[in-house]
Amino acid sequence: MKKNNNFNLSIPVSGLIKREDYRYDIVGLGGNWPVIALPPSGSFTATSKTRNIDTTIIFLPTTGSSHNQNYLDYDLLTCGYQTDEVFTNISAKVTSLGDGSIIQSPVQLVKCSGCVYQMGVDISGCGSKNCETIPSKITLTSSNIVSITGIASGLLPNAKYNYSFTCNDSNWPSILKPISGSFIASQDGTETIVSKLMFCYPSGNCPSGTSNLLPYTLDSMAEKDLNNKKLHTNLTLSILSECGDLATSKETAIECDNCLPCVRYANIVFSGSPLITLEPGCCQGQKFMSVNVSNAIPGEKYTYNFDSIPSSGTQFLTFSPSSGEIYFGSGGYGKINTVMSTNLTDYAQTLLTVELIHTNTNIKVHDTVGLACRSDSCD
Repeated sequence: MKKNNNFNLSIPVSGLIKREDYRYDIVGLGGNWPVIALPPSGSFTATSKTRNIDTTIIFLPTTGSSHNQNYLDYDLLTCGYQTDEVFTNISAKVTSLGDGSIIQSPVQLVKCSGCVYQMGVDISGCGSKNCETIPSKITLTSSNIVSITGIASGLLPNAKYNYSFTCNDSNWPSILKPISGSFIASQDGTETIVSKLMFCYPSGNCPSGTSNLLPYTLDSMAEKDLNNKKLHTNLTLSILSECGDLATSKETAIECDNCLPCVRYANIVFSGSPLITLEPGCCQGQKFMSVNVSNAIPGEKYTYNFDSIPSSGTQFLTFSPSSGEIYFGSGGYGKINTVMSTNLTDYAQTLLTVELIHTNTNIKVHDTVGLACRSDSCD
């Protein structure tokens, strides 16, 4: 809201009778924007045949703020008006408290050029050393998470507004939190809106249905080359007042230039790979199994699962435990142990698998070993 939306007027009135008591009211005679008069009414005793009625005409900063106020009569402009078209016609109605006679002042035309507010919003930047901001683009270089800052201005103080981010184009899954919300505008008519955006890594870590996941389409190989293998998510920010006023920012591209963390894959290998053979007399019973793990992330949670692939529809193997949670110490080395119960017939073959999942990234690694009942010696 600008500062020049107030106009001080002295409205001339003539035809008064000296020493007569009068009441005056400021009345609206048509306009195209809501205004109020302060004071809207009053009383005086005439000291001469003429007098000036002093009042202040205030153009309200938004049409919505005219609700439940003593605004003067107006017919609202249609959409697409210019601020220099805003005006009101007013007059002072003076009533004698003695005989009730009425004197109407000449009509006063008040024009308002650029005095009503212009609501606006911009995505101003990221406010972080991990990114670079130029007009309409924020580039991430060393982190896949960034704070997106929006600045709304020209707001009606103490009024409620809703905001929402819209993703117009994206070639990689990303999460924005919060995507939408509401606020009460401050006394200076501005508001700072902050949301966090994260480029998912790997892409499969943010499946469809993930909370606050923005719409995206992965690039084809040709598009990756055209985009220099950079990831992007393009956003706009909109502000909506309770009376329906809407402002939308220009589109800002959030670009990931090699910003995804280096993904660390653990290595897992069955002891005895790639084939474990059992003598026919040892094919039914229990066997201790061990999986060697290397390059895991120390101190972070992993889960594991053992399973077997049935042969001819018959399940020959069970494991105890068959699944669980595990953490690895310094260096990321360790072992996963289980007891395998076998029920193989002579010369039967099957496959057993182990899967290790890094909980934070959902990265999965697998190993498979063959099991055959046909050797000349028991292990």
